[in-house]
Amino acid sequence: MSPTVIGDLEITGPIAPRHVEVLAPGAGASLADGRTIDSALYDRFMAEELVKIQGEIGADRFTRGNFPKAVEMFLRMVKAERFDEFLTLPAYEQLA
Repeated sequence: MSPTVIGDLEITGPIAPRHVEVLAPGAGASLADGRTIDSALYDRFMAEELVKIQGEIGADRFTRGNFPKAVEMFLRMVKAERFDEFLTLPAYEQLA
């Protein structure tokens, strides 16, 4: 099986359908460097990316904006047992 490339990451192993918890222990996906894709790795990547975003736009704009709310919503969606049919539905609920 050839790896799936997403950005600068190469993922080996099965890519699960949307309805399968891919961050669950034993899901079988790993990065090309051998690290297993799990909830802890996802959390680390998320934290690293948020630091980059905050560095690019500034701490004040980051905290005044909707980033904290968006992060919470995205984490809830990514770690849910079943994904929403449309990823925008939770965002629409926040705007209503």
